[in-house]
Amino acid sequence: MKDPKTEKKHVRCAKTVALCLLLSLLLAAFSACTGKENDETQLKTAEEMAAFVEENGEFPPLEDVDKATAEEIYGVDSSRVKSCVIRTSSDRLLADEIFVAELSDPDYAETLEGHLRSRLAGVARAAENYSPEQYSYINGAEVVRRGSFVFYIVNRNGEALTRQLSALIPN
Repeated sequence: MKDPKTEKKHVRCAKTVALCLLLSLLLAAFSACTGKENDETQLKTAEEMAAFVEENGEFPPLEDVDKATAEEIYGVDSSRVKSCVIRTSSDRLLADEIFVAELSDPDYAETLEGHLRSRLAGVARAAENYSPEQYSYINGAEVVRRGSFVFYIVNRNGEALTRQLSALIPN
């Protein structure tokens, strides 16, 4: 004859093991889904980032800046940058601009940030007299370094777009 106390312990033990297995499976499934979601929402290239900003902001028509202008006006050293996307308003009276660079040389980040801050300060000085609205957009732009990327956004929603983009760049 089976001992009722022993049988109850075995049943309780079996239930505990089954519950642990179920929780482990749920946790594994949740982790797999979460990892996949995060991977899919992260932006991995300068082009993806610039497209995200353009799609999520209210921009006038933008045009790409060529490599020579990027080097001359923005101070981009193409030998130290993996990729760079610069889009500016095709209407020269508007200050809207997207700058995203992926660096191949991490030691170059501080230098590039300095060039970009100088550029923004110069553009802001020029806009201060002719367009207070554009001046406020330029003045609100922040040069950000995140992972191997350096970027800034000049737009009426630039601060919000900068926060959104920062959250989507892998460290």
